[in-house]
Amino acid sequence: MAYLDTQLILIVEKALAQLKEWNNMARSN
Repeated sequence: MAYLDTQLILIVEKALAQLKEWNNMARSN
């Protein structure tokens, strides 16, 4: 289970980083 939890955390962190990038792009446009 710990392995799955780690993978989930990585995916969530990547998704949050992507959302931040999209927010920055939307603001600059």
